[in-house]
Amino acid sequence: MTKLPRDIWRLQHLERLHLQGTKVRKIPREIRGLKKLKDLDANIGTLPFEAGQLSKLEGLPKCVHKAWKNSDLVSSLAGEILSFQESCYSIGDGGLVVGTKHMHIPRWIKEHFNNIGTLDIRICKLEEEQDLKILREMPYLFDLTLRLEAVPRKPTVISSGGFAKLKYLTVDSRVPRVTFQEGAMPRLENLTFEFQFYGGPPNTDPPMGIKHLVRLEEVSFQCNKWYRGDSPCISAIIDVVKEELKSSSNPNRIELHVGAQVWVFPRPRDYREACSSSGAQRKRPRRSKLNPSSAQHT
Repeated sequence: MTKLPRDIWRLQHLERLHLQGTKVRKIPREIRGLKKLKDLDANIGTLPFEAGQLSKLEGLPKCVHKAWKNSDLVSSLAGEILSFQESCYSIGDGGLVVGTKHMHIPRWIKEHFNNIGTLDIRICKLEEEQDLKILREMPYLFDLTLRLEAVPRKPTVISSGGFAKLKYLTVDSRVPRVTFQEGAMPRLENLTFEFQFYGGPPNTDPPMGIKHLVRLEEVSFQCNKWYRGDSPCISAIIDVVKEELKSSSNPNRIELHVGAQVWVFPRPRDYREACSSSGAQRKRPRRSKLNPSSAQHT
């Protein structure tokens, strides 16, 4: 079974809905009709925002229940394509996916969803005062996905300060144009660029500033499956990242993923020798979903 029958949303006294073992991967807005639903056992990544109306349903983020008690907010969100999820990191008040395209980060995120742990949002522009200021001040933001609908005319500069909990950053753009300054995102471990084919000129000035991400452990470049990822622009940016990783003083072992290829950038020699003499070893989890077929050591 891949889709639930329409009549199921009319079962107003239904308390438990178990979908484990099925191929159902999406719950429609009609779930709001199950007024007495308490237990939803399903392998579903997100739920529609309308599920927040189900006051008895366990496991929903508090901010979603609270939002549905605010009639003015509900009215202002009419037309938005929203879904939410429980945080898989046990930090923050769940996660929010904003499918509607916005020019900037909407103010209602700061005012009503400031404590979420994950955010996935589509925007046209990313500016310091209007957007980055809101994001950097979110106290529990752990995983951030920025889907840029337009190619930035100039690189987005991420300066120092804020992002106290952020460990995962994904930038989905036709071409990645981001520069990290010294002190930026001090806890970031995983940086992913998702991009489509773009035939424009390479833009490698200023440098991306990868060396300033002091806790970085993995960088991934992932191309949209419908496009090729070998344009001169993308290739030039990847080459710049390689050079920055070679010269980085980051004490971590950093992996660079480009499609199925993996480059490993070891710790600086003096750091490796210190670890070798002490027998210290560090094991870290990997977040990337790629299944690399080869590895290259730099």
